[in-house]
Amino acid sequence: MRRTVLFCAALAAFATLPASAGTIYLPEVSNRALNGKQFQTEVWVSNAGAQGRRFESYFIPTQTDGTDRPEEIVYDSVGVPAGATILVNGVVQEGELGMLEITGAPQLNITSRLRVFDANGKLLSTARMPSVGSEDVIPGGIFSTLTGLQNSTSGTFTNIGILNLSPEPNECSISIFKADGSSLVNTFVTTLFPVSHREFDDVFGLIGVGDLGGGRALISCAEDYYSYGTIWQDGANQLIVVQPADSLASDLIRPGDEPPIPTIDLPGNFFNPVANDSIRQLPLPLEPGISYARVTIDFDLTIRKFQNGLFHAICSMRRLGGPPLYFALFARGSNGRTILDRGDHTDFKGDGPWTPNQTVHVHIVYDASTGRFNIEVSRAGSIFYRASTNITFRDISDNGKPVALLLGQERPADEGAYQPPLGWTYSNLKVQAFEE
Repeated sequence: MRRTVLFCAALAAFATLPASAGTIYLPEVSNRALNGKQFQTEVWVSNAGAQGRRFESYFIPTQTDGTDRPEEIVYDSVGVPAGATILVNGVVQEGELGMLEITGAPQLNITSRLRVFDANGKLLSTARMPSVGSEDVIPGGIFSTLTGLQNSTSGTFTNIGILNLSPEPNECSISIFKADGSSLVNTFVTTLFPVSHREFDDVFGLIGVGDLGGGRALISCAEDYYSYGTIWQDGANQLIVVQPADSLASDLIRPGDEPPIPTIDLPGNFFNPVANDSIRQLPLPLEPGISYARVTIDFDLTIRKFQNGLFHAICSMRRLGGPPLYFALFARGSNGRTILDRGDHTDFKGDGPWTPNQTVHVHIVYDASTGRFNIEVSRAGSIFYRASTNITFRDISDNGKPVALLLGQERPADEGAYQPPLGWTYSNLKVQAFEE
């Protein structure tokens, strides 16, 4: 099923999606009446970048197979001019409910709001809905908890929604409890279509519960999924959105409890690559015998002139005295694109933020536990570039050969195709290694 997305800007200037396009799902896309109220979703898309970007959308009606698409599907396509914010209209037709799949440039930011109107069209309440990306996926077999659920005989009700984010059918279970832990109903088991949405409206009314505060739903699925809830409080004319509760499985540590974290900390300007002095080699102070889960790398980088429009070495991480090369990050001078060498003769290539004569903050997470390389680049505190790709090598340990961060490059390589970043400035470096 295809939906028209209306926007007055011409789309010809946004011909193709970038290779680094990402996908998110908006879990509650609605234009329907429920218990005497009209629930409608609005979607805003903003582009803080310096060039126009494009995204494609695809509406998946509730309880349908999101992988069952026309062989020659034409996605709804919208261009967002540089610096612009647009309201996407006509996402769904009257009476419809489902989830919206959005794929586009990582420089775009999405906001989804669910609005509630009375029978006369008066706006009663608005609440922001979550956008479900890769970092929000709940793995199969892991429980999620929705708390603070409510119901009343005077008009307050709770809906519970589940997204199947797997390309396979997904068996999910829902258990509902009072605040004191006593069960309200036997565990309900349902099977969701591949890449699909299902919502259970007025769940407490369905099971015959009257007034209730502090209810809890415990949800689990066999494959990747996401859960959420919405609560309509009739007396207050207020819509509440419930996202999965956070657990204490957190890497944050309260003051005084911090274990020693291997750290490199170089404040201020500390490296200005010039001819014959264009590389810094910084061994990580890892404790021998410990396998580290991830390394975070932060530094400010002032980008100057590109040499001959070729590849410029920004940084790399490798084991000194031998393999592996964990990664090597390059910027291409002719178009500012990002090239990441994974150390196994494969590359990640995509759009990049590398524009001459600007200072940016680079944040890298080399995550051995998830097998991902993640990079964010910001300017004046605002992130304007994100990219993520898989990694090859997961053993981050000092096995007698130290792991080191290298900035710049010693000399031109591959007949001059790869250049050191001469004249650039590195500052405010902080590198940390974390255990499991």
